[in-house]
Amino acid sequence: MDTFLVAVFETEEAAFRGAESLRDLHRKSALTVHAAAIIHKTPDGTVGMKEAAEEGPVGAAFGMMVGALVGVLAGPLAAGAGAAVGAAAASGAVLGTASGGLVGLMGDLVRSGIDSEFLEIVGTELQPGCSAVVASVDEAMTLPVDKAMAAQGGRVFRQPRIDTIDAELEAQAAILSRRAGELKAEFNAASEADRDILNTPMHDLRDQLKALEEQVSTRQSRLTAEVAERSASLTSQIEAASDETSDRFARRLAELTEDTALRLKALERAAGVIESARALVG
Repeated sequence: MDTFLVAVFETEEAAFRGAESLRDLHRKSALTVHAAAIIHKTPDGTVGMKEAAEEGPVGAAFGMMVGALVGVLAGPLAAGAGAAVGAAAASGAVLGTASGGLVGLMGDLVRSGIDSEFLEIVGTELQPGCSAVVASVDEAMTLPVDKAMAAQGGRVFRQPRIDTIDAELEAQAAILSRRAGELKAEFNAASEADRDILNTPMHDLRDQLKALEEQVSTRQSRLTAEVAERSASLTSQIEAASDETSDRFARRLAELTEDTALRLKALERAAGVIESARALVG
């Protein structure tokens, strides 16, 4: 959906200059910066946020990703702190399960399109004392960012991001739907005494379906708001950029629109499956 960009610098001051250079490129319509933050690794290995992303739908989702990144880079002992940083930055928004702990944070990042190999590279580069600019961007060209970051001593790492959250929610809905059909058939065939026993798993399944329904609904709302904000940023850059850059941003906007339609359809299918399953189990 976008590019997750990490530029690593040897000092905190250089990272702040790098962040300003990134914003300057956005102002010149050389790229679109949807959200950005600065993280720092202290000499004792503690990783923390130095500058959080701005508020808004994109900033909320991005803040959770950065919080998860902080937790993963800091290691198991700091994973809880990373989750707290993300929650604070995102004002309560969630990614996937937002399950906490190192494994949960890794899972959130993977579902958001940040793979383990990329995290390993960034973790190796972000040595104690170093800082990094972390950003969600759409680039018309690679060179402007690389040159601007290199001028401040930074090295750039990119991860094109295609998250799997929506497909995962649809898959979960299908699994619970199948379970509802099987449990309802077993319940109908059972004796009165056995039905009393089956009432407990039926109740548990109803709770699971309700929780998943809420997740899907929340995801639909947040995805719509986030994409609207990204689309507005791209549209602004299309109008201001040179012809070649404008054309590339226009293609990116078309891709975003198409991708969003597919993801919203997946969520719509998930909602329909959940509704049918809830009707089965009452």
